[in-house]
Amino acid sequence: MATCSFLKATDVKSLARNDMLLWTEICAIQQAILTAAADGELETIVNDGTPMTWISGIASTTVDDGGTGYFPVVASATISHPTGTGAAVTPIVSGTQISGFTVDAGGSGYEPIMATIDMTGLGNGDALIQPIVNENTGEITNVVILNLGTGYSIGDAVPAVYPTGSTGTPFAATVSLVNGSGGILAINITNNGTGYETVYATVSVSHPTGTGFEGVVTTDGGVVDGVLVQNGGYNYQPLLPTASVIDSTGIGAQLEITESDIVGGAIQNIQIVESGFGYSQNATVEITAATTSSGSGAEATVTVMDDPNSYGVTSPFYYDVLNGQRSDRVRAGQIEYVQDYFTALGYNIRAQVNPNTGSTMQWWILW
Repeated sequence: MATCSFLKATDVKSLARNDMLLWTEICAIQQAILTAAADGELETIVNDGTPMTWISGIASTTVDDGGTGYFPVVASATISHPTGTGAAVTPIVSGTQISGFTVDAGGSGYEPIMATIDMTGLGNGDALIQPIVNENTGEITNVVILNLGTGYSIGDAVPAVYPTGSTGTPFAATVSLVNGSGGILAINITNNGTGYETVYATVSVSHPTGTGFEGVVTTDGGVVDGVLVQNGGYNYQPLLPTASVIDSTGIGAQLEITESDIVGGAIQNIQIVESGFGYSQNATVEITAATTSSGSGAEATVTVMDDPNSYGVTSPFYYDVLNGQRSDRVRAGQIEYVQDYFTALGYNIRAQVNPNTGSTMQWWILW
């Protein structure tokens, strides 16, 4: 009778090319051999509880209490402008990035606001002077006299009006040259000031994990007509409640709650993405609300497969490979690796059809 001279767990993991599936498969077979040998047996069959053979995965989920306050957390956008009102846009998310926006309402009053010079109260008030602003520094660097006006005097102060919402240091200038009618011919700037750059509508995106978005609001006649995406950022995908299976023996089950599974703040259904294997009938479900969501109170249970004619998503693939019904080099290589490993240790091992299911495989090991 051969002895159970197994390699150390760390060695097995290394030999299995750090493949968690192979690691799990080999460990389960080793444990079955040790258990059978301790009972004086000379052979054992492994027909469940491993990635290649399992039939004890999660069969179904049942929502016992949908709870309240559950909702997808999605990216939202805000348009800001000192005088504009009523605009609303919604981000379009592709993958994890913001790829565009829908304009839900254009609003009004979103025209760019520029610095002005108002000569009312001096001379005849008709002088029209346009400030030239350095948009990088916000300074008024020069002026253009569009209308000379009449009745102005040298030394008259030239007041500049900040764009609404701007702050900075005041511009200061005086009339330095007039014609015979008091029309303004030249202005002397004594302080360029700051904060006179044009104020445009801006967009900001709110999302718990999203970052990096940059965009420019476009307007037409004061109405918001779009947002030009300059940088889509990342991690702006919808965030949903999560569900996970808690069990001391089971491995690999994956559950998912989609947007359509939530109705009126209550969770109506939980999807099974991967059934996993090795789960006990004591398996429970843990439901966690999405980040910043107020959801609570949802409860669910799972049913574990105990019907020998039921099996998980993965195990039929190995059965198909074993019987030549599927061409899958990866899974064929995994079966071969397990057989070679135990053969090298002196065991007779064979992958064969599980007669209880007729559609999954099992391991037969003899020593």
